[in-house]
Amino acid sequence: MDLIPFSSVSAVPTGQGTLIDITSNDDFIDISEKFILSNVRGRRKPYYVGLRAFLFEAKIAFEFNDQYKLHSVEFRQPYDVQNASALYFQGKNLLQDKLISAQRILEEAKISFEISDVGIDAPEIGLSFYSDSFDDSLDVDLDSVTVFLAPNLQR
Repeated sequence: MDLIPFSSVSAVPTGQGTLIDITSNDDFIDISEKFILSNVRGRRKPYYVGLRAFLFEAKIAFEFNDQYKLHSVEFRQPYDVQNASALYFQGKNLLQDKLISAQRILEEAKISFEISDVGIDAPEIGLSFYSDSFDDSLDVDLDSVTVFLAPNLQR
């Protein structure tokens, strides 16, 4: 899979043996037509109202805003679906085993990032790296990478 920030993720496995591009223009109908979603549920939080849909036993999660436009796509680790186990940006695989490895990739690419209370945010390219076990050390497992498909929409 390849990432073009705020635009698309290409070659995403559909669950039907094919690969599909998803874009910032996609909505719930587009995604549900392209993918066999296993679960869809609504979310009503003070900071976010919309839908969340899952694929491949929650290895991929799609989030839609209250207008049903695709807001973000989350890839959960370990990610190995239909022989796709990488998300590339500038030739680097963002789906790393450790949070510290993701930090190194961002540093090498000279992409600014912020340490949050759950991992690393790179708003310049619309990415969040999350760890269930994050504390003060970045030497922890990387549990998911979220791709935001519009600027300034991070949670």
